[in-house]
Amino acid sequence: MKKRSSIALLTALLAIVFAAGIGVYSNYIGMQIYEESSNHLLESYAQISKTFTLFVQRNWVVLSQWDSLMKNAQEDADIDSIWPDAQHNKLLWHYSDFYLFNECTQYLTVDGRKGSADSINGVFQEMYSKGEPIVSTYTATYGVPKIAFAMPMSRSLTLDGVTYTGIAVSYDTDVVDDLVDGSMYGGQSDCYVVRSNGDIVLELEPQTELCEGMTNLYDLSDHVDWKYGSMDDIRDCIQLGKSGSAQFTCDGVRNYLVAIPTAFSDWSLVGVIQTDEVDGAGHGGPAAPAARGGGAAEPRARKDEERPFPAKHEPHRRSLYGRQSGYRTLPLS
Repeated sequence: MKKRSSIALLTALLAIVFAAGIGVYSNYIGMQIYEESSNHLLESYAQISKTFTLFVQRNWVVLSQWDSLMKNAQEDADIDSIWPDAQHNKLLWHYSDFYLFNECTQYLTVDGRKGSADSINGVFQEMYSKGEPIVSTYTATYGVPKIAFAMPMSRSLTLDGVTYTGIAVSYDTDVVDDLVDGSMYGGQSDCYVVRSNGDIVLELEPQTELCEGMTNLYDLSDHVDWKYGSMDDIRDCIQLGKSGSAQFTCDGVRNYLVAIPTAFSDWSLVGVIQTDEVDGAGHGGPAAPAARGGGAAEPRARKDEERPFPAKHEPHRRSLYGRQSGYRTLPLS
């Protein structure tokens, strides 16, 4: 009888040890998958961050070129001869509007529209208050979100009795997404540009609608359960300009949250991706989405066999825009 009791007790202990071992091993494997997938995500979003940075820098080049042309015009009225080229560039660069403006929010566009700014007024005032080139966002009067680049002009221009001292170009945010293209992972990913205080500046093709209606990324923490890391970790990364990742569950679905710094102070790139789209990348996931707008996906610098995951999960991007012939190439700084 004692022998049977000893055997039963030993069996129970072995079962407990075995179950505990399985749990430890499972947690170890889970952590390994999380770390490997996080590294891949950080690499992918770092590429998007670089493309976004190039897009922003290129706009400074464009504005600088146009500012130089207007600065060198012998008479203010000679600016009229420049407008046809600016209108032609609208087709090449896909911008929404090209502005001359002043501190009283009066503006003139290349297609001849003029008046007093309403929706974009905040952008103009932000530039004057800072006294330097800025990138900012606003919502047009007809409800379309836009991103604008504005900078002071080298010299003022007086046209039809109105003096202009600033120059700006604006884009619809969906056009910016098409140029930068943060869409990937089978439509199960979101991409945002976020300020250090958590405010969402840009939504680059949100797919999962996880943050729909939110204006601050940090509010997401009130609606999720964290498995690896926390919003405090992501907040630290954003505020310190570092890369990092976390994983959470929302409505029964697990997601990765990654943060990547950009070349611009106070702006970080943040991605939200469902784990099934990432963890199964090496096991025959869904087919790669075609590049939108008919554009072809650009080749990556490394060969496919050198990638840690299949090439189908790399972000697709179109070229930013054409360069007008005859213009001096300015350094990207």
